[in-house]
Amino acid sequence: MENNDNDNSNNNQEHNWWHYVLYEKFYENSNITKFNLGRKLFNKRAISYFDIEDRTVEAVVFDGKKGYFEVEIEFKPIAGILREKLMELIKDRMDHVLDIINGKFSKEFYEELKENGIEIFPGWANFSYKCNCKKSKKCDHVATVLHRIINEVTFNPILIFELRGISIENIYQIILDDDDFELSDIELPKELTNSYYDVGRTPHDEASIKVARYYGNDIPFTDADDIKESYLRFSQIYHGKIRDEFYDIYEDITRYLKQNIKKF
Repeated sequence: MENNDNDNSNNNQEHNWWHYVLYEKFYENSNITKFNLGRKLFNKRAISYFDIEDRTVEAVVFDGKKGYFEVEIEFKPIAGILREKLMELIKDRMDHVLDIINGKFSKEFYEELKENGIEIFPGWANFSYKCNCKKSKKCDHVATVLHRIINEVTFNPILIFELRGISIENIYQIILDDDDFELSDIELPKELTNSYYDVGRTPHDEASIKVARYYGNDIPFTDADDIKESYLRFSQIYHGKIRDEFYDIYEDITRYLKQNIKKF
């Protein structure tokens, strides 16, 4: 059984090798304690907001207690002669680039990039960052966001090129040999939009309810105007926090019962 687990691990590392390369890049020169804390926060789904715009990543991280911290990471682009070389390689190796767009990064292409002096995977020296926790450099909140980036790149390796200043639009311009090419906005089918699944709501009309018919007597008319609308419509943002608080309460109750059960 142990051999099967090892075999599966090796297969995963071979299949998604870029995940492990980027992980090592971020791990190297990090604050190891903070980096590991960041992994734990990421696994607890502590990121309540995450956005990538070109080379900039913005996120909000919940610390598991009471604080929400804003993190911004900006990656340095591959520039100058190295950028020109990279563009030439993209043009000459379109098959590999198309594979990357489709979620598979060829190790052969990565080795060719390195042979030309291009390290596409960034380390700490290749990005700047800030967090409003102001506790220390290379804090656990920044590390949490780095783990999220690793996760995104695992399933979408083309993202690593975008973070280094080579957008998907740049790549299509090369593939199509059209410097003026622009990606058009994609309009999703209505079945894939959130609004399509909004639950309809009928007007509240107490006048139509005949209370006496069911209870034998009337009850006072209720004014529902002061009832506030729930703000948990986007509860998926906070589900990690809610889950943790629930288990804390559950563990407290369990501990109390174990301590006092003999008294009854």
